[in-house]
Amino acid sequence: MTLNDRGYRIAMYVVGMLVILLPMFVIDITGLGEPWFCKWICPVGTLEGGIPLVLLNKAMRGAAGFIFRWKLVILAIILLSSISIYRPFCRYVCPLGAIYGIFNKISFYRFKIDTEKCTKCGACQKACKLDIPVYKKSNSMDCIRCGDCKTACPHRAIKATFF
Repeated sequence: MTLNDRGYRIAMYVVGMLVILLPMFVIDITGLGEPWFCKWICPVGTLEGGIPLVLLNKAMRGAAGFIFRWKLVILAIILLSSISIYRPFCRYVCPLGAIYGIFNKISFYRFKIDTEKCTKCGACQKACKLDIPVYKKSNSMDCIRCGDCKTACPHRAIKATFF
């Protein structure tokens, strides 16, 4: 099992628990569940809304509590890990990326390997920022279809197709 496979599995557990199960079964008096993933993990709201609001509004500085500080820590971890890992949030935490990954196997836009031209030289894997061995798994769950592998192939063995 590669690091990519483990990251995908971790993201699926996050999806299952925080995005689907908790909101379905942990409900309030009105019968609604909280958006657990957005509240406790996803740093986007903190980055785009929370930090500017706290910086510009003195009253909000006093109201910013534990969850805000917790999400600042998560944001810092993600930003620091971005120095050495390509797209760490998308690869290991984001539930949307995990859901999209499921559909890579049946996607309309696909990569197809011409086995007669492919020499398994590994140029595609070297060019892939996600380190996917494209010649083995051309439509991997981790693939984001950037096309770097296709461009790097010296034998033009990778084709982008629809269906």
